Amino acid sequence: MNYNFSNGHLYMNKGLTTLDQTTFDPAVSWTGPWIPEFFGETGHCESDVPGVAGNRVAYTSVKKMARDGTWSSIPSLSLPTPDCTNSRYHRNWSVQPTSFQIYTDPL
Repeated sequence: MNYNFSNGHLYMNKGLTTLDQTTFDPAVSWTGPWIPEFFGETGHCESDVPGVAGNRVAYTSVKKMARDGTWSSIPSLSLPTPDCTNSRYHRNWSVQPTSFQIYTDPL
């Protein structure tokens, strides 16, 4: 997902192909601040989390885009506690606070 600052639209891309885009400027329509979430959000029981205990999905280079289009590292990520008990979705730090893993166990 990319925000285009020149026209104010969000673009959903797969590689160099645009799959969809907003027809409005979310920066005008939505109240901020925007809190980023990642596919496989383990903080909610109903999420679809990729990876298994023996082959976890790793996030090792999470970045944010500035208004000028440049990318920079996020200096301190947080991993929220799941909002349910006995969740089968897990997350753990690889290198706190910059890299983490997510996975489902048991399947």
